[in-house]
Amino acid sequence: MVPVTAVTLQDEEELAFYKGYYGDSSDKSFWEAVQGSVGLPVAVQCVALPWEEELCLRFMKEAETLAKNHRGPE
Repeated sequence: MVPVTAVTLQDEEELAFYKGYYGDSSDKSFWEAVQGSVGLPVAVQCVALPWEEELCLRFMKEAETLAKNHRGPE
């Protein structure tokens, strides 16, 4: 897992219009789960085939570098 950003107030405001795809209990559970999530990390999960760990680590390094450059100095 590589944290790339955090949930913003704008993200949460946009979810106010989220209707889901089927209107079922899964959509409702998702909507309830993301309420109050401002500031929580958003991450990318990286996976690779067996014996390809180096490829996964390289991708994670690139994702982390891009995320740092996108966020700018803290």
